[in-house]
Amino acid sequence: MTVSALPGRVAQAAAWLAAFLLLALAGCAPVPHKPGSLPPADLPRKEDVAPARASAIDGVWTISTIGKRIRIERGRAWALDPWAHFGVAEVRPGMVVLRDLAPTGPGRFGGQDLPLAGPFEATLNGERVDVGVKTGLLGVAYQLLPVSLDNPAAYRQELARQAEVTPPVAILPPDPPSWRKPKRSARGCGGEAEAPCATVDARRVGKAEKLGCPGKQSYFSTLRGGSCWTCPRDYVRASPTRRMDHPKACRKRNSLLKGPWVRATYQQRAWGCPPGQFHMAKGGGSCMSCPAGFERIHAAGADTGKCRAKEPCDAGMRMAKQPPEGNLFASLLGFRSTKLCAPPFDIRAAARRDVGRYEFMGKAMQQLATALINDVRAGRTRNVKVLFKTGRWREAYAYLRGLDAFQAFQTAARAAGNRSISIGFGGDVQIGVGGNGEIGLAIDFTQGRIKPYEAGGISKGLALGIDAAVTVGAWKGGFESGYAQGFTTSLSVLGGAGLGVWYSYYDPDDGPERLLGATASVGVGVGAEIGEYNEVGTWLLKDLIESL
Repeated sequence: MTVSALPGRVAQAAAWLAAFLLLALAGCAPVPHKPGSLPPADLPRKEDVAPARASAIDGVWTISTIGKRIRIERGRAWALDPWAHFGVAEVRPGMVVLRDLAPTGPGRFGGQDLPLAGPFEATLNGERVDVGVKTGLLGVAYQLLPVSLDNPAAYRQELARQAEVTPPVAILPPDPPSWRKPKRSARGCGGEAEAPCATVDARRVGKAEKLGCPGKQSYFSTLRGGSCWTCPRDYVRASPTRRMDHPKACRKRNSLLKGPWVRATYQQRAWGCPPGQFHMAKGGGSCMSCPAGFERIHAAGADTGKCRAKEPCDAGMRMAKQPPEGNLFASLLGFRSTKLCAPPFDIRAAARRDVGRYEFMGKAMQQLATALINDVRAGRTRNVKVLFKTGRWREAYAYLRGLDAFQAFQTAARAAGNRSISIGFGGDVQIGVGGNGEIGLAIDFTQGRIKPYEAGGISKGLALGIDAAVTVGAWKGGFESGYAQGFTTSLSVLGGAGLGVWYSYYDPDDGPERLLGATASVGVGVGAEIGEYNEVGTWLLKDLIESL
């Protein structure tokens, strides 16, 4: 889908959002410019910011996303190379870009990023520093790559202090108790695990009582299933073939052709039915009724013989999406036929609640994803992307086992109680609504097997971009083919990170949605996501038995 395909104001809003995001992203992406051609950025000079204490990361570093050097020294950092900021101002050598830089824990530092106007957190990650900056709705991630360190020994000592810290093990929620399917609703639909109520046929209760059309100027009509109409005094019915709701239904007495003509007035039904029932001409005059929770459907005063549900689901229930395997098109458009009535569930609130459970593992997941994406960026002929795409699964697994980051992640996942993990390479294309695909390798601890897989899905939310990423997942259960829905958020500017929390669908046999796992991804594209709803299907390619 393109922005031009969206209707009216929606297209304008999407275009404005796209321009805004691209402008924001441009602040961190390299912009070609001639030094001195832009006005200077409104940043202090290094002599204007008082120095603080020396730290283990003092030295010269390169910003990964723009390839420009900065110098960190005693609590602040200044530019060594010039670069265009947002394409409208120039960061010049000697301008301070980081200030109030101070340790916040072993291997961790905090401070203020002045060009991005937000607080940052920096974490030592081997030979580089991972940086995250909060900038209002968005967040920016980049790395600092070492050029030269003032005190390499102090840096190594800080790494050792970081390794000595034992992080808390994530606590995953227990599996839900076995679910018992509730009793059927009195309506036969709309109850838990039942299809939403739509329309049903009205039931014939009995024969209608003939009331007739009393009065000399009362005329019978088939309108409304049999009804009586009256003409004004000195007027009679104009024609037995003319409808009684016609503007010229009545004519002046003894004036057959000249008129004048007037409307008739509805008097009453020709047949009667008890309260709560309605009459139809069916069967010579029948009394009909709708089930409890339904109301009659009529058009232009004529009953259709159908009843509409007042509420699709019973009180306290909502319409829950089902996996899109049955009818993808209907699922995408949210048709009622692809849903079941179920107890309340807010996937966004659940993701906000559960994301904290993966704080410990999230770091190990991101470190592994970053290590793999850096290997892909290096352009080696034998990397995880090449091995996955060519189906060399045993080589891929051997390759992963040789990475310290993989061993650390696998250990963390097991310690947290997960039963499987996954590593995949994929990408997505999206402006508001988009598609994504992935190919990867899962390690199922419960079965002791390596399982190659393919996955594909759709995403809907406030997003813009083209992205390719390595995604690392930790899962509460064994890894099998199936569908999942999740809520994800991320930002990538030539290198960023994203986190997704995934849930099952409401199932008539297994009950409410339950937490399945979480994923962390690092991308090589340009894009931004501010909360996305995703639906993904996963298909196993084959099993490879390994000793784990």
